[in-house]
Amino acid sequence: MGNQGRSWGRDAGATVFKEDSSCGNGTVTVTAHAASCPLPQTDSRRVQEWRTMRFNEVTRQSVAKVWRAQLPDGTASLEMQPDCLAMEYLKTMASAAAAVMGQSQNKPLRRQCLTAAESTEFRPCAVCIGIGGGSLPLFLAHHFPGMLVQAVDLDPVVVAAASQAMGFPLDRPGLEVHEADGIAYLSSRLNDIQSRVAAYIDFLFLDVFDGDDLIPDGFTQEGGPFVQSLADALHPQHGTIIVNMHCGPRPRLGENLLRQLRGLPPLTFDESSPEAVEVIRYAKVLKRALLDDVTNIALSSGAAFVIGADKQFNAAVVVSRGLELSGSYQSGMAELALAADTIGRKASFCFEAGERASRGLLPI
Repeated sequence: MGNQGRSWGRDAGATVFKEDSSCGNGTVTVTAHAASCPLPQTDSRRVQEWRTMRFNEVTRQSVAKVWRAQLPDGTASLEMQPDCLAMEYLKTMASAAAAVMGQSQNKPLRRQCLTAAESTEFRPCAVCIGIGGGSLPLFLAHHFPGMLVQAVDLDPVVVAAASQAMGFPLDRPGLEVHEADGIAYLSSRLNDIQSRVAAYIDFLFLDVFDGDDLIPDGFTQEGGPFVQSLADALHPQHGTIIVNMHCGPRPRLGENLLRQLRGLPPLTFDESSPEAVEVIRYAKVLKRALLDDVTNIALSSGAAFVIGADKQFNAAVVVSRGLELSGSYQSGMAELALAADTIGRKASFCFEAGERASRGLLPI
């Protein structure tokens, strides 16, 4: 993983972007770090680097691997590598989407996502609220060529940092970038859906943190505008939201053994920590809004669960309409793992998706 090892930004690196945000993210910086294990290359003018984005010059927000090429005029070009999800929590989010896509009832959806689109009209859609460095939306657009990926971020400084210093493309086919408040964007999108000028959202990835490394309250309030719009904007048969959250410390010594003796699933976090309590609360909020409180859409089933990211104190909350999992958590883990591995192979993921899509499964 280059000289960043498992903690990118261990050395100071070279600052290549620095600008103050007016959206609560403090000073946004990007630093460059040499990749010590470069892949084989044929063009000696191109080198690989890690690029690390931070808020307040402290909170590590995003990491990407880029190609940097020296041009004849003395300037340099940057290209983010679409295969690389440096952060483990991003691999977990992508694996969760693969697991949902791989379920038998979603066969038409996955066929559309995996096949290059012949038309831009009403193709499967993924909305990513919170661009950061841009590696997740680029990864989705690269591996699911039939999917329209819409990346949304409130902060123009973050978008500028991603495009200017991390190689995130603003003009890639199948990938749209919107500078907008995520809650307002979803409300506007819902109006378009209800006016029949836009299709339902198939996947929504929520990865938003402010300069204090907290999810803004507007996204997590039960009955708030975001949750209300989400209930009507997601596809009624398979609409899925995947949320990145901080989950706090690992379980205390012996806690998972006691859980297993009681027939409960082992966890990747201490469920009594304040962070874990908030993860479970928000998962229940989303479950009630998307699966339990819907009266105007015919829903036959759905599932809500939390999975943990390896090596990081993060968890993914997943709520998916139409998803059916077996009663026992062992069976549910096996089903998610098989489905994620199947789609991961078909989409040419460069990492194992199955184990990531089922790690520490906690049904809600």
